[in-house]
Amino acid sequence: NKHLNNFFLLVPVACLGWLDATLEAKEGKKTQNRNEEVYYVDDGFAMGVAFILSILDQNEKFDNLRWFDEIGRKFATDKTLLMLKKSEEESKLFASATKNKPSTFSFFRSSKSKREQEDDDNDAEELSTIKETEHRIEMQKYEMEVLFFSIKSARIFFRQQNKTSSVPY
Repeated sequence: NKHLNNFFLLVPVACLGWLDATLEAKEGKKTQNRNEEVYYVDDGFAMGVAFILSILDQNEKFDNLRWFDEIGRKFATDKTLLMLKKSEEESKLFASATKNKPSTFSFFRSSKSKREQEDDDNDAEELSTIKETEHRIEMQKYEMEVLFFSIKSARIFFRQQNKTSSVPY
């Protein structure tokens, strides 16, 4: 079992792979069955991780990684940075819209140059991309929280009892 001494270090990488596979599967089901209500459940991964950590007696080592806390911080940081970028893009669009707003006295003035219109289109496209990224981060955060609670719940099944206790439960 020497090759499994550091199994707990593989769990974060496996969780990220599970996250990608889960989001891809859910997205595929959503586009595939637009008229049907589809549910996706995968507790097997969480149960397997909890079981292996338990039989290898690596629960404490895994807990010391504080990985779920760290991934939560990463999602929060990513979202904060994205909100700042979103705010900047919205400000650009607003400034562009108010800058080129025709006044009552500029009836014959041409509205926007081709360059200004392209800049506005690029800003609008960037804002759309930011909103899609925001949604993706929210979905990843949600799924990771579900995984965290699933692993935490599954670990209850494999909790090792105190050997001095005479109570079987």
